Amino acid sequence: MPPSIDIFGITISESTTTATDYLITVVAWWLGARLSLTATGQRNRAMRLWAIGFFFVGLGALLGGTSHGFVTYLGEAGLRYIWKGTVYAVGLSMLFAVAGTVEGSSFGTVVRRVLHSVNVTGFAVYAVWMIDHSSFIYVIYHYVSAMFGIALMQAWAWLRHRAITAPWIIAGVLVTLLGAIIQQSGFTLHEHFNNNDLFHVVQIVGLFLLYRGASEMKPISAGPK
Repeated sequence: MPPSIDIFGITISESTTTATDYLITVVAWWLGARLSLTATGQRNRAMRLWAIGFFFVGLGALLGGTSHGFVTYLGEAGLRYIWKGTVYAVGLSMLFAVAGTVEGSSFGTVVRRVLHSVNVTGFAVYAVWMIDHSSFIYVIYHYVSAMFGIALMQAWAWLRHRAITAPWIIAGVLVTLLGAIIQQSGFTLHEHFNNNDLFHVVQIVGLFLLYRGASEMKPISAGPK
């Protein structure tokens, strides 16, 4: 287990996991802010949705890092509420990332509406299921399913329109899925740098790749009606 450290008399458990979680928060919110500013200038719905997705990635990491680092102080009830916040933040991040991909993949109006309906339904099922379940494996299932859907949409955009977003987004999805595999495998580089810590580092690389793709998405008016 990563070591605990004391800062100004406050004990931080699993300090490496907490630090890498908080690093994700900083990176995700920075990238999301950049996307949001660009989206506002271009009136770009796809970028705006992706920016919201990045915000919820950061929120999920902030809550997750807090649950790892301050377990001594939170108590059973506090940990339960923070963990629920974590899993729902991750779910919302995927809801908005998928929605942004739908808007940025040059689909027609009818197809976009169908895909948005599927996306919202999928999140609703996840949200209801997680009311009475807490295992991280369910978060991974939802996360992987959403990422798979994002990759499929961008693969279609590449085959149909040679979308410049596709290589970046698909690469980001693959790196993110690699991180999920590492997290579930329990693979550990060092006794003070476990599978969760490595997952976080890989996820940061994936975030940069996803951001690079999302930043190339065009306003919906540029696509077919």
